[in-house]
Amino acid sequence: MAKVARMTDHAIHPDLKIAVVNLDRHADRWARVAASAQAVGLGDGVARFSGFDGSHRPEADLAALVPPVGYAGPLSPKDRGCTASHLLLMRDFLAGDARVLLALEDDITLTEDMLPWISDLGWMPEGADLIRLEAWNDPMRYHVIARHGPRHAGRDLRRLYSMCPGTAAYMITRPAAERLVALTGRADMPIDHLLFNTGASQFARNSQIWQVRPALVKQELPMGPGHARHAITRSAPQRLRDALARAHMDLGGAPRSLLPLLTRQRQLVRPL
Repeated sequence: MAKVARMTDHAIHPDLKIAVVNLDRHADRWARVAASAQAVGLGDGVARFSGFDGSHRPEADLAALVPPVGYAGPLSPKDRGCTASHLLLMRDFLAGDARVLLALEDDITLTEDMLPWISDLGWMPEGADLIRLEAWNDPMRYHVIARHGPRHAGRDLRRLYSMCPGTAAYMITRPAAERLVALTGRADMPIDHLLFNTGASQFARNSQIWQVRPALVKQELPMGPGHARHAITRSAPQRLRDALARAHMDLGGAPRSLLPLLTRQRQLVRPL
């Protein structure tokens, strides 16, 4: 069972828990995140959560959390392990008393811009289930957001209505975490799709999701050259299918978002 190494919080709202998903074999990544937490004055208030490392665990343990085949075909070991880690983190969060969890991954750096968002939770919109603090730096990506929303600490908060990849930094409330944990063993897609893909995930469609713009956090570790090679070797029909699938996700499950876009209730934007 994954465990949290809990430390003393300060400058963090008492209803907020902050935890970083980190594999035991990536001690260097945890050291870097912990150092950035110290640098911005959080002291030891950020917990390390020992993630599920599928390369060192029996398949039966992983299958109990995430099935090997998902709604779109076989799931990769990496995606399954990441999803399992976040599900286990939700269990740990619910075992405590905090009202909100800030879930982080170990390829980010904490900055002082984060402080107004974790010392006071009064800015959280009523009814919010998930709040994304990151932006996926993909020049081909669009997503659908509300045209208007509140501001806090110099940034906008907008309702998010379409897929936005990544789970490097997001807040989740207890009711949403309870619904997510209930999917253990049936979570048939990568964790970012499960949380944010309103075109494919019923959990996402039933959640009130918000995006901070400009984002507070961006993932720092590169995706790797394999992504580029994969794109180059795909045939023209495959690339067309990829483009249509991307458009479907970017629009939050077209044609669901077309009318709000056409009537200017929502807008199509690049991530910031």
